[in-house]
Amino acid sequence: GLGKTLQAISLLSYLKIKSIAPGPFLVLCPLSVTDGWLSEFGKFCPTLKVIQYVGDKPHRRQIRRTIHEDVQNSSHSNELPFDVMLTSYDIALMDQDFLSQIPWLYVVIDEAQRLKNPSSVLYNVLEERFMMPRRLLLTGTPVQNNLSELWALMHFCMPSVFGSLDEFLSTFKEAGNLFSGSEANKANRQFKILKHMLRAFMLRRTKALLIESGILELPPLTELTVMVPLAPLQKKIYLSVLRKELQTLLSFTGGSSRHQSLQNIVVQLRKACSHPYLFSGIEPEPYEEGEHLVQASGKLIVLDLVLEKLHRLGHRVVLFAQMTQTLDILQDFLELRNYTYERLDGSVRAEERFAAIRNFSSQATKGVVRDDSNPSGAFVFMISTRAGGVGLNLIGADTVIFYEQDWNPQADKQALQRTHRIGQLNHVLSINLVSQRTIEEVSSCEEQRENLSLATIFLEIRMQLMGKGKTWEMKLMTCVRLYLAYTSLTPRIQLQKQSMRRHWKN
Repeated sequence: GLGKTLQAISLLSYLKIKSIAPGPFLVLCPLSVTDGWLSEFGKFCPTLKVIQYVGDKPHRRQIRRTIHEDVQNSSHSNELPFDVMLTSYDIALMDQDFLSQIPWLYVVIDEAQRLKNPSSVLYNVLEERFMMPRRLLLTGTPVQNNLSELWALMHFCMPSVFGSLDEFLSTFKEAGNLFSGSEANKANRQFKILKHMLRAFMLRRTKALLIESGILELPPLTELTVMVPLAPLQKKIYLSVLRKELQTLLSFTGGSSRHQSLQNIVVQLRKACSHPYLFSGIEPEPYEEGEHLVQASGKLIVLDLVLEKLHRLGHRVVLFAQMTQTLDILQDFLELRNYTYERLDGSVRAEERFAAIRNFSSQATKGVVRDDSNPSGAFVFMISTRAGGVGLNLIGADTVIFYEQDWNPQADKQALQRTHRIGQLNHVLSINLVSQRTIEEVSSCEEQRENLSLATIFLEIRMQLMGKGKTWEMKLMTCVRLYLAYTSLTPRIQLQKQSMRRHWKN
């Protein structure tokens, strides 16, 4: 929310007006934000001809036919009827035969963390098939998991400067190994060189920097983590999953099959933390909405209390969850309480996404809640984090609630910025619901220690290269083992603890 879109639009406008690069320009972005890009172009640079290349197959076929006819009728055979084309990553893959034929002079890739995997189909198709001599990547999280992701973005921009991944990592490894004793100065010089290289290709802006300089004024942001006890039914299911998989957890030795098994266990535990009805056969017949839906989940009990007060005081809410099945349960709950809502997940069609965003954003004034006589501006916007956690502008809300957390804390940080961004006039409250004494609590503690932002990237490099980092698999295993240890679920765990006490006494 710091103006990346406007900066990119300004750049393309400058290139066009100054005849430095007449176009055409391509903007790749999440499907949900193509409408926002179109609106921003119309607001800040109406002279550029912008086309939105989205929709189903027949609609896109008609757009291609219209473009072809316009080119045929043009006095200049090479002149396209547009300056900028907006489309999504998935459509770029589906229609690569058409889009790769166009000689793009500049390509802007929004939410460029989508290119963090150099082995992905999108990465390779863009590199191998698309003609794009100039590339601009926009992202708020260039590093989400590891330094290989940073290399992927830099290599995509400047492959001649940032060579192979092995070369990139070996450079850091050499510096990391030298970072001790009399060689410390040499190591520091190496890190400074690398940092200087990154700065030559990155323009980095942070809220703190802009607020401190007086360029940006934003209302306060308050972040709360609410520890929620499991409801009796939840606790029963949670412990049942642990007891069933206890032997698997205690005998974990690594390997791809073991890793997959561990992931499956964690998914089941997280489902128990969210709502027991995510398990088949748990919801009582005849499957009608009622208070049993609320009372079955500790999180939903708390959410019910919070939303009641927020609704009464005239606030508006963005509600994030990870699983679409969780959104189904939350939707039933909102209908039970007669709260108006919009919903966005990966299954929602483009036109419906745009309509939902416009409806929710149509009333950005605090204190207005939609009712039957006022059909615009719902009280709650339900969003799956991966489908709508990036790029959207939802300043119509002043409260963000995370019903479920992403395993990558950067994804939740990005999601929070949908409301706390330029244009927000109200104090923003973020509420993170975490199930107490569960894997959610343990992983929440882990996430608080994660910080792969560029401000600390070189410290993170040193920590990883000196062997002080943990693999994702080991972090996950630690979360599960910690829970088993402090809940004392089995005699085996108790014996292990007693043995450890005797060891330390001796």
